[in-house]
Amino acid sequence: MKIVMGVVLALVALLGVAPYFVGKNIESVAQAQLQKYQMAGYQYSLEVDRGYRFSVLTYGFSLDPEMLSSSYGMTQDQIDEMLQVFEQFELNIYVQHGPVLTQNGFGVGFADTYMRIDKEQFPNLAEYMALAGADYLFSASGRVGFSGSGTAEYDAPEMQYADPDTATIAFFSGLQGSAEFEEFGLYLKTSAHSEGASLVGEDEARVEISDISFSSEMRMDEESVWFGRGTGDFHLGSVLFSSADQDGGLQDLSINFALLNGDSTESTDIQYSVELAAFESDDLNLTEAEFSIAYENLSNQAINNYMELLVNLPGADEQALETAILQFALTELPQALLLNPAVAVPRFGFSHEGRSFEASFRALVDSQKLPNPVSLSRADLLLPAVVADLSVDADEELVNDFLMWQAANSVDANFSRNPDFELTPEMRQTMIDQQASMSLGIAESQGFVLRDSGRIRSNIHLADKVLDINGTVMPLPF
Repeated sequence: MKIVMGVVLALVALLGVAPYFVGKNIESVAQAQLQKYQMAGYQYSLEVDRGYRFSVLTYGFSLDPEMLSSSYGMTQDQIDEMLQVFEQFELNIYVQHGPVLTQNGFGVGFADTYMRIDKEQFPNLAEYMALAGADYLFSASGRVGFSGSGTAEYDAPEMQYADPDTATIAFFSGLQGSAEFEEFGLYLKTSAHSEGASLVGEDEARVEISDISFSSEMRMDEESVWFGRGTGDFHLGSVLFSSADQDGGLQDLSINFALLNGDSTESTDIQYSVELAAFESDDLNLTEAEFSIAYENLSNQAINNYMELLVNLPGADEQALETAILQFALTELPQALLLNPAVAVPRFGFSHEGRSFEASFRALVDSQKLPNPVSLSRADLLLPAVVADLSVDADEELVNDFLMWQAANSVDANFSRNPDFELTPEMRQTMIDQQASMSLGIAESQGFVLRDSGRIRSNIHLADKVLDINGTVMPLPF
């Protein structure tokens, strides 16, 4: 019985003192994390009002006045006004220490957190929030377990703003999101959704956005704040616009990114893409449009050193910044080129009224063909290591439409400088037709494009300083 009572008393004592030590640990971790993000010209601060069961973490932000005047060309009055705004910037996060938690519902864990952006924390936003009919702009709450894993919920409220002077009405339906994390945030998965927003301006001009969502999943590098691996996307279901001059809209707009491992542990791939299911207006109709770009095998060391360079350089000294970046290029890029870096546009394509355009491009550096040592001062010696491919496949009528549009702009620009010359519609159209036909004819006669069953095609390959243009070999003269 005495042993049982001893164990019970020990547990009670542990539960009694644990919140103090957990709170002390939270403060230490928060201060250490903040130091990773300090940058020259920008200063983040953290004050902790730590109690036995609860703490308040107050984050602040300030700017270097010298940086604002030299880098951004601001006047002293503008600087004083901006500094006054940031002096009121205080983000409070309320934390309840474990192990027994009640702030977000009863449970056991490391901490409960809660934060809210409202007029009490940001007095300079009070007027705007009152006009929008909102009590707050953003709130979040979550729970962290002792393993460093946890969940959070966040939201932004519905807001509506009406300007009687301009008859403008803006509406936002609000946003709801959730997050899951592990290892105290080294891994984070989040998603959020909003029904949409709208803007009605003068003369009933209107923009309506529906089905806004975003998500991401990222695992950060434990050793460096600049590295992570994961994916993310932003999606708009539809955007409709109308005015006295134009009506139209788009459907299913997606913006995606990915940070992935490169071909070796020393490199990173970065990928972006913009995809659009359809766009319609009085002047233009596009479907299945996509533009994607990828940077492959970027040197982790070069990325890290570049970010450290930017963080530690004073932003006010433009000359020092230019000199440092040039020195960085001369020092870091020769080693980075040994990782076979590449830049690619995997797809640039769309359809217009049933006529399609497709193009792709990729250029890489073959490290096996680099000179030893690598020197950027002799760029001509680096060219043999460059391998590139360009492919274009387009509807001929679509190409002609583009050339006609380009020729029309050229003709109109030329004759706008000669207002005394009387250009009749017939003369203008003849000149446009001739210029468009000549552009395509010259490209075809020189072998840069091929006509094939209503399609315009071109395939260009570069390797070992030799261009292959649609099967015609052309050694480079330099």
